[in-house]
Amino acid sequence: MTLSAAANLACAAFYAILATGIVMTDFSGMALPMLLLAIPLAIFLADLFSGMVHVFLDYYPINREAGFYEMLAYQGDRAQPDYLALRKRVLAHPSTTLIDRLAYDFKIHHIKPRAMNRKTYAIHMLETVVPATLLALAALLVPAEGALTLFVMAFLVAHVQFVHACVHDTPRSVFWKRLVHLLQKLHVVYSLESHMQHHRHGVSNFCLITGWANVVLNPVFRLLVKLRVVDPANWVSLSTLRMPAGKPADY
Repeated sequence: MTLSAAANLACAAFYAILATGIVMTDFSGMALPMLLLAIPLAIFLADLFSGMVHVFLDYYPINREAGFYEMLAYQGDRAQPDYLALRKRVLAHPSTTLIDRLAYDFKIHHIKPRAMNRKTYAIHMLETVVPATLLALAALLVPAEGALTLFVMAFLVAHVQFVHACVHDTPRSVFWKRLVHLLQKLHVVYSLESHMQHHRHGVSNFCLITGWANVVLNPVFRLLVKLRVVDPANWVSLSTLRMPAGKPADY
């Protein structure tokens, strides 16, 4: 099965679970104040979750033994046989873990942000569909108020990377890009300007859905650095890898 086929299957399964759960849940007895509280709470919690995972993966130590640093710092054409051989060797290394792979995808984004335009909607969803599906399943086990919160969280978590791509203006769909741009003007989705502050310095604005939760996560991140829970040496960008001067951001 190809990656594209797996992504389409995973997305279909997620939407089937989400739709079934919503239909099976009885929201009729839910008071309006609870409804008005559940949705913004879900948006905030999903945004916070995206930021927490982002911090973890951005600052997860690079597995140098396996060769991930070599992959990150590779300066040639990544479609060439020598890079593909390097990638194959690194991913097959005995010390390579799933977290290493996930962390690499986040770290390489700071070096090649526009590489996201090669991904389809389903591939973007595939990156977060597992936690999103778990949230949708968990919603089946709680009362309607909690279920609504979890359903909304599940939908948003599933779209973290797609929203992220729209902020970078990389999806090919004009409709979705225009919709996200409208939501940015309404301050429902974080702006590209605030996100690029993260790309430049890596010390703030980690949340990837609305950006609302950055007001909580930014000071928490500073505290984690102060307590040495987070090591700034693990941050990766063009400058930390000492890439050649004059190379474009999507190099």
